[in-house]
Amino acid sequence: MGFYRFSVLLLAVAVAGLLVGQPSAQATFVAVGVYDEQTTQTNAVDFDAPYDAANSTGVGANAGLVFGVNPFKPAVLAAFNSGNGGVVQFNNTSDIVAGSGTNSFTVDFAGNTKVLTVTNVDHLRTDFSTTSRTAISGPSNTGFLAKSNANGDVLSIGGNFNFTLTETSGFAAGEHVRAIAGTILGRNGSSPLGNWLMRATLDNGDVIAAFRAINSNSGNTTDDTFYGAVAPPGRYITGVSWTQNEGVFSALDDFAFITSDRDILIPEPSALVLLALGCLALVYRRK
Repeated sequence: MGFYRFSVLLLAVAVAGLLVGQPSAQATFVAVGVYDEQTTQTNAVDFDAPYDAANSTGVGANAGLVFGVNPFKPAVLAAFNSGNGGVVQFNNTSDIVAGSGTNSFTVDFAGNTKVLTVTNVDHLRTDFSTTSRTAISGPSNTGFLAKSNANGDVLSIGGNFNFTLTETSGFAAGEHVRAIAGTILGRNGSSPLGNWLMRATLDNGDVIAAFRAINSNSGNTTDDTFYGAVAPPGRYITGVSWTQNEGVFSALDDFAFITSDRDILIPEPSALVLLALGCLALVYRRK
C-alpha cells in the first residue's frame, strides 16, 4: 500500500510539472493601417503624453524621441502600406478570453508575411465589457486590451502592461521595431488619477519615457492618452511598458509599431507643414 501511494504521488507530481511547463495560449491579430479610426468608433485620443526626463536613460534621454498621435497616424499608415508595421485595434472580444491563460499575442503584417510576437508579464483579455471606459477603435464598451484576473488567470502587478517584443518571422536583415505607440484609456469610477508611465526599452537597455496623469474617476472618453517613442540612430526597441503605482485598472487600445532596417523619424506636424509648403514652392517655381 505504501508503494502504491508513493507511485500515485510521483505521478501527480509529474503531471503537475507538465502542466506548469506548458506554454500559455497565444492569440493572433492581423495589423491594419489606421490608428484611432473614426468610422466605427468616434471616441478619439484626447492627449499626448509628454517626454519624461526623470525616467529616460542613456541615449533615450532625448525629448525629440517622444511623439504625438497626429504625426504618427500618417507615419504608421505609410509603414503599413509598405509592409513595415501596423496597428492592432483589439476589436474582437473573442480573441483573448479570460481564463485562457493568454499572456502573449502575435501580430501578422506585411500581407501576413511577417510576424511580431508580444509577450506580457501577466495574463490578458479582450472580452472585458464595461461602461467605465470606451475604446478609440471598434465597439464602445469593449474592443480593447485589458489585464485579466478572472478564472485563475495570473495577475501580479495590477493594471500594468509590460511587453517584450520578439521578431518571430519574415523580418529582413537588420529590420527591427523602430517606433512604438499605444493609448491608455481614461475611465470612470476609480481613483481620481492614474500616473501612467510608458518606458520603451532599447536594444542596449536604455529607456525612452513618457508620462501623464490620467483621469480615472471621470475620464471616460475625455482623457484617453497617446504614448509614442521612436528609437534614436543606431538603436531599436525591444520592449515597452505602461505602468502606474496606484493599482488603477484601465485598458490599452490601438497598440502600434513601425519596423525598418534603418533609422526613422516621426516628423512633427510643423515639419510636415513646412515640407508641404516647400513642395508647393518648388512646383510654383517650375511653372
